[in-house]
Amino acid sequence: QLDIIQEYLTTKQTASELARKYGSSNPSFIVNWINKFNLEIKDCPIVDKKKLNSDVASNLKSIEKLRKKETNEVSDETFTINQKCKILKEYLSKDLSLIEICRKYDIKWRASISRWKISIEKYLLRKHQSNKNLDSRDQELLDLLIRSKQTKKARKFSKEFKETIIKEYYKTGVTKAYLGSVI
Repeated sequence: QLDIIQEYLTTKQTASELARKYGSSNPSFIVNWINKFNLEIKDCPIVDKKKLNSDVASNLKSIEKLRKKETNEVSDETFTINQKCKILKEYLSKDLSLIEICRKYDIKWRASISRWKISIEKYLLRKHQSNKNLDSRDQELLDLLIRSKQTKKARKFSKEFKETIIKEYYKTGVTKAYLGSVI
């Protein structure tokens, strides 16, 4: 991903040309990657080359910073089932947001938590069906998982918050999808 972003930012190739080169019909994956990586390195964001203030040198520094971070990061696969259960329980009990949980435990991809929710719920249901007896910790997590599906509510935002987001959108030029993902 970083190689493709670097190629995009340092050459005259368009996102469409690179998408075709790498076997994709949809060039939006490059912009999505840039937005995703900008979440990881807030202090040194990657600026899309289409922006007037794009600086190749600072973009290359950002990419290098990401490469170093990537080599030092813990993989999602390094968490045991017990650790995943503990992290999920903390997230579902609403102590921390998804982004805060990922930062706290150095989880590279927020989607990992969603995958864990599905796999651990299946695991606990199978365990429950075979033993008919979950320990209190497992039962509490299973209840939280089931409740989290049932309690999806529409989020409401104040007028001031919406105005702040709109100002941020115009100031930074990031995509609406990116802003939506960080709210």
